[in-house]
Amino acid sequence: MIGLPGWVDDLVRDAPTSFDDDVSRMDLAIALSRASLQRGGAPFGAAVFAGPKLVAAGVNRVQASGLSFAHAEMIALARAQRVIGRSRVPINGPFALVTSTEPCCQCLGALFF
Repeated sequence: MIGLPGWVDDLVRDAPTSFDDDVSRMDLAIALSRASLQRGGAPFGAAVFAGPKLVAAGVNRVQASGLSFAHAEMIALARAQRVIGRSRVPINGPFALVTSTEPCCQCLGALFF
């Protein structure tokens, strides 16, 4: 698993415990993006939600990991897989992926796997 810097967990810990609407979910994705940029990372953040509950968050780790697929969406999905104990996160089912920008073709394609 590609590790995330400790500040991601700190940011998530300080976030609301319930994300009841799309605005609050997007606020978290944007906060992750801004925090990444402020710390020298790429400006991309993503999070997976199950209803109002945050399942997992991710930020872009391409430069830090040297892996081209380590986009924020892919990291959030991989972390969510671990949390829910499944190899697939059914987006548009009980789960939703929220990102700070439109997903690239790689990340969009991962949603249909």
